[in-house]
Amino acid sequence: MSKVKVKEGLSILEAIDILSSVSEIDLNLLPKGTDEETLHPHRWMDSQQIPKNQELIIQSFLSVYRYVQEIQEQGPEQFEDEHILRGLHSIVSILDEAVEKIEKFTDLFKEDPSLDSLMELEEYRKLQEYISTYILPHFSEKDALWESNLGVQEEDLVGVVKKGILNIEDIKEDQRYELFYLKKEDRKPFYDYEMVRRLKLLYDFDQIIELREDENAFIRIRQLQDKDFYQKAATILQGSSNLIASFYKEAMKMKGTSLVASVNKALMALMLAANPRNWHSVSMTEESHLYKSSAEYFGDFHSYLREALQSSEYKKMVATRSEGGPPLFHTCFLLVHKLCAAYFVTLSLQKEVVAFIRRMIHVGSAMVPPQNSKDDGSVWKELLWEDESIRHVLQKQPNGPVRRIVESFLRGEIGRGWDPLSHKNIPIHIFSIIGKEKEIAFLRMPAPVTQKSIHAAEIALEFEQFLKGCILGDKHQKFLMVNLQDRTSWEEHARSEALENFSVKEDIVRVFSLVGLPKQTDFYFQREIYHNLDEADLFLQQVIEQFEGREQCGFHWPKSQDEDSNAFAKQIVKVIHAVFFGKKAKLSLPERKGFIEIFYFFLVLKAIDLFQPDYMALSCKDSIDTGSASSAGFFSCLRMLISSNPWKEEEKDLLLWILYAPALFFRERAIQKKDLFRLVDAMLIFQEGIMHNRKELQQACKKLFQEGLWESIELKKAG
Repeated sequence: MSKVKVKEGLSILEAIDILSSVSEIDLNLLPKGTDEETLHPHRWMDSQQIPKNQELIIQSFLSVYRYVQEIQEQGPEQFEDEHILRGLHSIVSILDEAVEKIEKFTDLFKEDPSLDSLMELEEYRKLQEYISTYILPHFSEKDALWESNLGVQEEDLVGVVKKGILNIEDIKEDQRYELFYLKKEDRKPFYDYEMVRRLKLLYDFDQIIELREDENAFIRIRQLQDKDFYQKAATILQGSSNLIASFYKEAMKMKGTSLVASVNKALMALMLAANPRNWHSVSMTEESHLYKSSAEYFGDFHSYLREALQSSEYKKMVATRSEGGPPLFHTCFLLVHKLCAAYFVTLSLQKEVVAFIRRMIHVGSAMVPPQNSKDDGSVWKELLWEDESIRHVLQKQPNGPVRRIVESFLRGEIGRGWDPLSHKNIPIHIFSIIGKEKEIAFLRMPAPVTQKSIHAAEIALEFEQFLKGCILGDKHQKFLMVNLQDRTSWEEHARSEALENFSVKEDIVRVFSLVGLPKQTDFYFQREIYHNLDEADLFLQQVIEQFEGREQCGFHWPKSQDEDSNAFAKQIVKVIHAVFFGKKAKLSLPERKGFIEIFYFFLVLKAIDLFQPDYMALSCKDSIDTGSASSAGFFSCLRMLISSNPWKEEEKDLLLWILYAPALFFRERAIQKKDLFRLVDAMLIFQEGIMHNRKELQQACKKLFQEGLWESIELKKAG
């Protein structure tokens, strides 16, 4: 939740956040105790916070007054800008709704005998008079006509029972945003008309803020993302050049077939994405927005690639293993597989993105207390300090998640299904694990699924063909996926089940191994019945029981390895307790959470040991928060395991990139705090244990893993 403080001189962003929260009070919102440091509609009903809440409201009125006065005093030309008018309309609408809710549903300002109503409060009266005199005359009826642009029909959304996404604060915090794209089992959406209307108000307000900011971080983020797609496209073209040349030698002879047409369109889109003229660079002008960007052309490439996979000719070739038929079809078959493989193992900007993140840290550091002196935990304490600096910068920017959702409405994507790959959330090769006999490409990738309703999901066609291409000819490559979704939850069950069913298909099982390690269960968070159970022996037994409970507890492990993996779990739990916790009789809540993270790390190591993959990924629904934090944790544990040397700057940069680049690129925000803080807590425990008990751990693990599993391992940044 957003942090709030009572202070004079609230920024306009802080003021609108407060008023927007107030405007969300409704008849079903019962009084409930809240954390006084967070912003939530419940807080305005809390009688314990009345003095502080009243001061927040007054300071918000003053901030809005200063802001609209500043715009008006800049001259009449300000009101000729459509963005400014829409932003002002949003401010006025949010203000009016907030005041209405304060008077109807709260006890705020009720104990002041000098006020018959909030209208008599001096700060509000002065604000309203100014708005009526200088702002309202510039509005027109068209300001309220927003539904058609968003594809929203009021009659379809009024009365919808919200589930999952309960209020705007959830959206600002980017919780469960995938539900906007899905339908409930009754084919109804997970949001109602009022929620969409409030989102549009916030979006319009954010646009006016964006126009008036001297330095907008999100503009730079989108420029970097566009350059990223430009470079991806160029790399894919270069790696596929021989097959592309063969394709075009024969393509004109059969250009009427759907497969050839789709492949041709995919290649043309890829060439346009790789054209530097379509890369919206740092110097992009207002006119550049009239043309498609490299990112948009790359999206077209992905769409046409899927179209090729769905063609009747391609399906026939898959069924016949591409035997027979014209030579061109065989070339198409190989080219499509090549494009699918390149799509999943692309590289991404690191140097420039890290430089941008470092710049944010530098700017934000002026608002954060200086770091303490270096010590053994400096990598992780430094990371927390850097995170706070980044968040200070982002607090002064428009809300990224709100913008992303509204833009999805504008593009017509809402309600068409959760499909992270088509939302440009492209898999990325982030580092390699180099062993004695094998190099493993570690990927950051979302769950490769498409899902139209909450109860059903399917595997993305391009992922299936990528896997099948791993065993074409004399290749014998394998893919290990660690699914971090919770199959026991109503939100993530369908996606998890689709992956599990896919992993046992006859033509997939020899190339794809799936492990499920849930990161959303009550046990994982140690909440509800597990919260106060600090007896170590009992906790260790629960860890084993959870893992052995498999699907009913959210876990998944290939059936062929059930017995061996259960025996491994029992042994590694004892090792973790001894090495990292000194066989303590009681484990605190943070210690138990750290234990689970370390247990998961060793389970992943065991999966690598057993399945010997060439590719692997720790994947959640989108690999932005849970997946990124888990990937960073795996990289960090492995790095500390194989080396006791101080961290190099390039290793710290890679860690920053893994953690922050996905959230910044795809959601225009920082990684979720809960994921970052849990990672840091676990890494501090791991670091302390490995520092003092490295030999004991290595000795114990010789009996649990293949000989020399990590003794010769190296970690290498991709690219």
